[in-house]
Amino acid sequence: MNKKTKDVMFGSKNPNWETPKWLILLCTEIFHLEIDAASSDRNAKFGKCLTEKDDSLEDISWSTKIAKKYNCANIKRRFWLNPPYGRQIPKWVKKVCKEVEELEEVLVLLPARTDTKWFKKIQTVARVTYFLEGRLTFLDNDYCSLFGLEDIKGEPAPFPSVLIYCSRFDANVNDEKLRRLCTLVHP
Repeated sequence: MNKKTKDVMFGSKNPNWETPKWLILLCTEIFHLEIDAASSDRNAKFGKCLTEKDDSLEDISWSTKIAKKYNCANIKRRFWLNPPYGRQIPKWVKKVCKEVEELEEVLVLLPARTDTKWFKKIQTVARVTYFLEGRLTFLDNDYCSLFGLEDIKGEPAPFPSVLIYCSRFDANVNDEKLRRLCTLVHP
């Protein structure tokens, strides 16, 4: 693979690819997500979130971090994760694999890189892997914040995407959730 191809496939000037609002709404409706494990102050998708300042990759559980940050004890533990892309993805996958031991559910949006070690690793805790058809058009977060606008679309990603549902419980994935996801993503 030449350098130009590697730069497109594995590099980015900005590793933060903000999730399209329609996908967040869809996934929240189906999976009842409550907490964003990797957001910025300006693109948090839920009332509770962990930002760069909170350091989600630190060796402290996400539920402990949320409990301390929001002074709450009863966390349902349904997390959304669209981590910064790039060379940090293996660290995020390792963290997800560890978090799943404690959390109810984590729904992860990643590039569909089936030939990587990290993709094989996350499959060890995946209950469902759903490959999204086509290319997602992520929000252009920098442009939006510069002009105070919302939902300005960037270019379609140069890679396909995958939703990976991780849980320590097999029972949390049922046919109804999968049917709804397939129907709503591909009406």
